[in-house]
Amino acid sequence: MTGINFQSGLHILLLSSGAGLPLLFVLFLWWRPCRKTVYALLPLTTLPALLIVLFVPSEVVVEVPWFFMGGRMGIDPIGRAFLFFTALVWCFSTLFGQASLSDDPNRYRFFGYFLVAMAGNFGLILAQDGLGFYLFFAMMSFAAYGLIIHDDTPEALRAGRIYLGLVIIGEVLLFAALLMIAGMAPGLLFSTGQPGTGGALLFVLLFLGFGIKAGALPVHFWLPLAHPVAPTAASAVLSGAMIKAGLLGWLRFYPLGLSNPGDYGEIVIVLGLIAAFYGVVVGLGQREAKTVLAYSSISQMGLMTILTGCAMLTPTYRATIFSVIALYAIHHGLAKSTLFLGTGLLKSSKNQYSQRCWLTAGLIFIALTLAGFPFTSGAMVKTALKNVSGSLAPPWSGILHLLLPLTAVATMVLMVHFFTVMPTGKASSSKRKQWREMLAWGAGLLGVVAGLRLWPEAARFHYGILDSAVLWNGLWPILMGSVIGWLIHRMALRAEKESIFELPPGDIVGVEGYWNQRKIIPWFTSIQQTPPGDTQIFGTPGFISFFSKYQGELGKREKILMRWKVIGILYLTLCLCLIVLFAFY
Repeated sequence: MTGINFQSGLHILLLSSGAGLPLLFVLFLWWRPCRKTVYALLPLTTLPALLIVLFVPSEVVVEVPWFFMGGRMGIDPIGRAFLFFTALVWCFSTLFGQASLSDDPNRYRFFGYFLVAMAGNFGLILAQDGLGFYLFFAMMSFAAYGLIIHDDTPEALRAGRIYLGLVIIGEVLLFAALLMIAGMAPGLLFSTGQPGTGGALLFVLLFLGFGIKAGALPVHFWLPLAHPVAPTAASAVLSGAMIKAGLLGWLRFYPLGLSNPGDYGEIVIVLGLIAAFYGVVVGLGQREAKTVLAYSSISQMGLMTILTGCAMLTPTYRATIFSVIALYAIHHGLAKSTLFLGTGLLKSSKNQYSQRCWLTAGLIFIALTLAGFPFTSGAMVKTALKNVSGSLAPPWSGILHLLLPLTAVATMVLMVHFFTVMPTGKASSSKRKQWREMLAWGAGLLGVVAGLRLWPEAARFHYGILDSAVLWNGLWPILMGSVIGWLIHRMALRAEKESIFELPPGDIVGVEGYWNQRKIIPWFTSIQQTPPGDTQIFGTPGFISFFSKYQGELGKREKILMRWKVIGILYLTLCLCLIVLFAFY
């Protein structure tokens, strides 16, 4: 009995420390006397999460009844799969970041945000109720802002502003969705198994709220802006781990809140298909390697969005499709994070030909894995995806049977373009630092090779890998994509460009910014330069003189409103007003 109690207590301790240990490290990272020691031990923060995956059974749950409506932490099959690759991605990225940022004067600030985001990522996976998921999701989302703006460049600050604006919009949408679910569903526990009563409005709130993090269209544009400016370790966790939090949110909340998810499954499939091809097309217009990888993530998340729509359309096969989604998330999380780490390592391998050759060979293997080359994890998940699509009713089974191989072709085309814009070594770092980075990247590469094969659930999806038809179905998209990618590159060379066409990163906001630069700013400048006797539509001299007269005064008032004392008084006043309203309500 004592042994059982000790084991149960150990499981509870692990569940509590999954998100708790990174936060504890943040506190010690603030304390100057122990900063260096804590910095050296940073990879240990991922150890509890890995131990949870290996040893904590699904029936063990940590309950916190005093926390709002009661909090629950545990690990179920879908959560175990997500925590498996998430912990590995954070571990490899921590090792890489330790080495690459060892000379950065702001490294402690970076890892403060890094650890808070890690805690939020682990916590939302372990959360077994809607409120806990939402709070950890918000913690992760806001902490990621500090990772994006770390370099303090104008580009990083712009990307951070756009990201933060989308995060705030997303949190408002999710909070509204959570209130709707709390009012309609029997409870906020994911294990209830009872569908809610939500309709179209709840579907839109959840799709956009989690879609911002998942890189779903049309709220994807922060990704290609954030990845090029963030440090390599941050890019790896953003695209390898944190982007999957939005996907997990869909899997958790759609069955909990919607009365009939099948009504919206076709919409989700269509949006996923558009994203799968849109990410490739826009990615071909980019000239920066990390931006190309960001658009590749948008495309790959489109395929996982298709699987989500399939699960909504066929509730009888939901458990099987959820397993395929988990396997696809493992495959993409490990592959894409390792691609980002390798790209960052290439930038610091100046004048080291042998190292660059090994790196390039490894990156080629990962690119082939993403496209579904035979005998790789990519071939396994793409075969599973095709089998899932075959379980759908017509016409979707036929449509997906036709289009899914073309997504593999498109992925290979984009990977060829990635290698044409791959960075050359621009900085030469110390050998010890480079070997530590190489070790982290090598661990990630090992995860790509063996990670999915070590996962027990993957054994169910070995669909005759030695069958000639399966081999050909995996090989011809690679060959076609390579040829098309080479032809596109040749066309770009003839035009003396890096790509056959150029698009601004962030596409939607990039085009909007370009239009502002070419149209709005010159128009406003012409208004300001208008002689006093002339008139302009929407810009009369009277308006300009009025604005100029009070501009200084308005600036002073704005500074007053930005003082913390004023903000605090206004906040307390708002709280008192809400209390009075609730009392009379």
